[in-house]
Amino acid sequence: MSSLKSGVSSLFAIVLVALVTGCGGGSSSTTIPAKTPIVTQAKASVKFVIKVPKTIHNTATSKSFARKPAFVSGSTASLTIAVTNSDSSITMPALLTISMTDPTYCLTVDPANYSCTVSYTSLPAGNDTFTISAYDAANGTGNILSQGTITEILTAGQAASVPVTLLGVVTSYALNIGPSAPNFTNLVASSDIYSVTPEDMYGEAIPDAVLPALTVTSSSTGITVTPSQNAAGHLVYDGATDIFSAPVTITVSDGTISNDTALVVAPAPTPAPTDAPTAAPTDAPTAAPTDAPTAAPTDAPATGPIDVNISSTRRH
Repeated sequence: MSSLKSGVSSLFAIVLVALVTGCGGGSSSTTIPAKTPIVTQAKASVKFVIKVPKTIHNTATSKSFARKPAFVSGSTASLTIAVTNSDSSITMPALLTISMTDPTYCLTVDPANYSCTVSYTSLPAGNDTFTISAYDAANGTGNILSQGTITEILTAGQAASVPVTLLGVVTSYALNIGPSAPNFTNLVASSDIYSVTPEDMYGEAIPDAVLPALTVTSSSTGITVTPSQNAAGHLVYDGATDIFSAPVTITVSDGTISNDTALVVAPAPTPAPTDAPTAAPTDAPTAAPTDAPTAAPTDAPATGPIDVNISSTRRH
């Protein structure tokens, strides 16, 4: 019995040693991986304030926006804000869509403008990129009227005010010719200035737009555009080419967008009538009257009834 106990004890000891040895190392050892420490992403906060004019397209004021470094169209119906981080593994906020009539973000600050405020309170610190787009329909649909993108280095625990410049999307060019009205008079040599205004799809002027190279050309050989590749210059008319009988157009093109503007031309002036010189009247000499001699009157026998008195004597 004691030998059996001894055998069991020896066997347990061998197995225990083998297990301890196996865990101690060797080519057949098994390493237990260390736990990955949980790192808390540092957070930062960002606030945007976007001023959006109320709808004013197709009005006289749409051509006269005050010049400003950002363009937000009065036809804007919704905004979207997308945020991304240089580290693609970091989870970022979903695309935010804002309606101009949503009081959560936008309020009427005066009769002409909305003010939309968006705050992010826990964005990942580091290089964050913000893209703001303005649309002409609800829920971030329709046409993009303006857009801006900026990358900002956010510091953990600090609030940042991020300036984003929205650039208008140019869909047409308006050619302004003046100040002469009409622009030209047929067959009268003259020149006039021109300038090009970029516009969005609703005809709203886009101030401070960064324009591509523009080409300005005339459909008439009698009108020269100087310079022909600029947003401003002169139209020079030679005065010899007929520009009144058929319409003359000036074309502005950037290679993708092209717009024609018809010139306003007055007819050639009517020559003033020339009066043929009238000969001065000549006074013919008037002959002096001559007094013809008057013949002395002659007593012609009187004519008329003759009274004849016949008297007779009667004899007894």
